[in-house]
Amino acid sequence: MDAFTPWHQREGFEDVVPVPQDDGPNPMVPIAYPKEYSSAMDTFRYFVSTGEKSQRVLDVTQALVKMNTAHYTVWTYRGQTLLATGASIESELDMMDHHVKAHLKSYQVWQHRRNMVLALPAAIGHRRELPFCTRTLAIDSKNYHTWVYRHWVLSHFFGPDSACVIAQADERDDALRMEKDVKFKDSVWQGELDYAESLLNEDLRNNSAWNHRWFVVYGSDHSNRASHKNAESLQERELEYCKDKISIAPNNPSAWNYLRGVLRHSKTALIALNAFVEPLTRLESPSCRYALEWQADSLAESKDQAQVKQAAEVYAALAEQHDPIRRSYWNHLSRKALSSVAVS
Repeated sequence: MDAFTPWHQREGFEDVVPVPQDDGPNPMVPIAYPKEYSSAMDTFRYFVSTGEKSQRVLDVTQALVKMNTAHYTVWTYRGQTLLATGASIESELDMMDHHVKAHLKSYQVWQHRRNMVLALPAAIGHRRELPFCTRTLAIDSKNYHTWVYRHWVLSHFFGPDSACVIAQADERDDALRMEKDVKFKDSVWQGELDYAESLLNEDLRNNSAWNHRWFVVYGSDHSNRASHKNAESLQERELEYCKDKISIAPNNPSAWNYLRGVLRHSKTALIALNAFVEPLTRLESPSCRYALEWQADSLAESKDQAQVKQAAEVYAALAEQHDPIRRSYWNHLSRKALSSVAVS
């Protein structure tokens, strides 16, 4: 193994005066940093103190983020240096394509990537980021950071107010350019719906994929605009999709939560789906607590005292028979239902 050479002793770094970490006069428990890390940080602090932004700053910061991916200050200064020196942003993203695989849960990595993408022309950024997210989600399909980043990419590049990203710069017909742009964005969002569905076909309990479907259908500016065109058919499609998935796996909470969201979005009462839910309440070994909960909640929404009392009985059955681990919660709902009857 080659002997380590401190950064300030390397060729091209002879003028560097290392700035050691200031732990105060009598540190009680100084951190035993590896000598490679201490040398790089001492050199980095020198560059920050002088305001230098150069290739050798990029060399040092690259070494540092490999040793400490969570160092936000290093990432920030590296980003500033990349922009100040006119370095290749695409090369930086190529490096991060490999780097992120080992650091999927680092906030700092994702923030740096976003900053770099914002420095690119939109026509370049939009072409590489969705495929990158797809490759990353193939590693971990439930990674929170990747999903948040994917939602940002969609909103930034393909939202209704984002700049045209496919029209030729010399396109003189504004109407034609805008028509192409809208059609392209619509195809992207449809592709996202297909992507979420493909993930759910692989794992219908993937709550992240359910969340992404909601974002595409209801949660984005683009989807809000699109959903207003035919809200009734959209709701019917989503209801049938949920019911189909629930029929496959009745005890999948993700599908039930999505189904509730669809009804809430359209201001539809739970009782509207009782014909679908009621047969599921009779399942045994195992029973379907989500169907029973739905039944109880729909009865509790009623102003009829007999139905509210029936809801309390279903909550009590959940507490004692079907879901005793949440006994306190179900008993609370049962008492709440009965108290509403008593008050009225």
